[in-house]
Amino acid sequence: MPIIIATILFLSITALVWLLNKFLPFEICPICAGVSGTWLLITAGIILGLLGADGWQLAAALAMGGSVVGIAYKSEHMFSWGRENPLLWKLIVIGIGMPLAYLAISNLSLTVFIAEAVLLLFLTYVFFVHGIDRHGRDNKSLPSQVEELEKKMKECC
Repeated sequence: MPIIIATILFLSITALVWLLNKFLPFEICPICAGVSGTWLLITAGIILGLLGADGWQLAAALAMGGSVVGIAYKSEHMFSWGRENPLLWKLIVIGIGMPLAYLAISNLSLTVFIAEAVLLLFLTYVFFVHGIDRHGRDNKSLPSQVEELEKKMKECC
C-alpha cells in the first residue's frame, strides 16, 4: 500500500508543479519536483511518527534513487565537464549519490531531514534558478552562441 500512496503523491506533486510553471519566472522540472517532494514528505512522515518505517522506507529509498539518477542526468547537460565525459560524470554522481541516499534513509533523524531539505533547496537553485533560462540553457553562454551564429551567417553569404 505505501508504494500506491507514494505514486499518487508523486503524480499530485508533479501535476501541481506543472501548473505552477505557468506562473513562475523560471521552470522547475515537474518530474524532479514530484520525485524529490515524495521522498521528502515520506521521510518527514517517518521522522514525525506519522508513517511506519517498515513499508515507507522502501518507497522513500526508491524515490531517492530516482533523484540521484535525475541529478546525474540534469547536471550532465548543464556543466561542461559533464558534457565532455558523460559516462564518467554519471558514474561519479551516482557513485556518490547512491551511498548518500542509503545513509540518509538508514539514519533518519531530524538532522538528516534538515540536511536533505537544505540540499534540495540548493540543488533547486543551482539547476533551475541560477544562470539558466526557461529552456535549460546557461545564460552566460548565450552571448557567445549569438556571436557564433552571426559569424556563420556572415561567412555563409
